[in-house]
Amino acid sequence: MHNLIMAALNKDVAEVEKINGPLKELHNNLFCEANPIPAKWAVKRIGKMDSAYCRPPLDELAPEFHSLIEASLTEAGLLLPTQ
Repeated sequence: MHNLIMAALNKDVAEVEKINGPLKELHNNLFCEANPIPAKWAVKRIGKMDSAYCRPPLDELAPEFHSLIEASLTEAGLLLPTQ
């Protein structure tokens, strides 16, 4: 994130695109359900959290969106294609 911000501050568009490009799909798809549900599920999926449970009335990410977020995590380099 530091490198992205520094590139943006230096108006280095090529570097910003290089860093941010793989993250665009993830940024868009994390809003497939109400925030923070997809974000918590994604963090759990990459192994940084034990549970994706949210406080009531929020629930875990609907199974129909699992593959969407997994594909986005893979595109962003946060999840290996075979994990």
